[in-house]
Amino acid sequence: QMCIRDRVSTQSTGVSVANLKDMNPRTARWVGIDVVARDQLQALVATSKLSADVDLYQLILDGKRGTVTAEQMKKATDVKAVVTAYATILAPVREMRTRLNALELETFGLRDTVNRGLTAFKQSAIDDAKKRLATITAEMTDLKSQIAAISTANFTTALFNDLINLLRLSTPANPSAARAATLMMEDMAQLSVTFDETTQMLLRNIVFGDGPLEDSSLLFSFVEYPERGEISASKGSLAEIRDEALKTIAARHQTPLDDGRKLELGDTHPCLQRSAE
Repeated sequence: QMCIRDRVSTQSTGVSVANLKDMNPRTARWVGIDVVARDQLQALVATSKLSADVDLYQLILDGKRGTVTAEQMKKATDVKAVVTAYATILAPVREMRTRLNALELETFGLRDTVNRGLTAFKQSAIDDAKKRLATITAEMTDLKSQIAAISTANFTTALFNDLINLLRLSTPANPSAARAATLMMEDMAQLSVTFDETTQMLLRNIVFGDGPLEDSSLLFSFVEYPERGEISASKGSLAEIRDEALKTIAARHQTPLDDGRKLELGDTHPCLQRSAE
């Protein structure tokens, strides 16, 4: 079953509570995510071999409306059944998100009509746009309320973490499980379910293969944007260091700089790069 945190025992894994207290906090958390959870979910993870040829990512996207509840999903006996139940619960949310996106797109044009006013449109067109905008806003508010109700009734951060972790552990038998896990994280954001430290650790492990003490996203930021990770040993003023850094960035990215006067304006961010163009 999911939500193993309420009943996890460390005895079968050989990890004692005393050992956990002596560990780095992140390492201790990883022991719970990987070692203990792997033991507790062993029977469920083993069933992933039975659905090795099933695209779990597509299975979630193709979910149909049904009467499945989160409690029924927790009692599923194999990985495919868990994912199918999850897809059924999320099906109405995906339909509403599609509708929300379409309505939001329509509001852009309506707001342009209202904001440009009589300089571009007749009064009748502006009035019609205002009425339609009010109708759309009310419908969007209702859809968001329905999504929030489904989220509150079925999901918590702990449940999502267990679902994601189950798919992570099932990835060796079914590679599509990793994509399905990332999709679940996107769903967490759409449902406004809070990410905690466990979720972030799972995200880094699934995307980058990071362990408890690694942070590849930080490493990539140094590789892709080296100027963010550089340290200046200059003894000059902060303004001088800033100007030198901007010159380095401009040379690196072949972007021209102006004479610097705009950089000194009070309403300009001190490290904002301005080109003469």
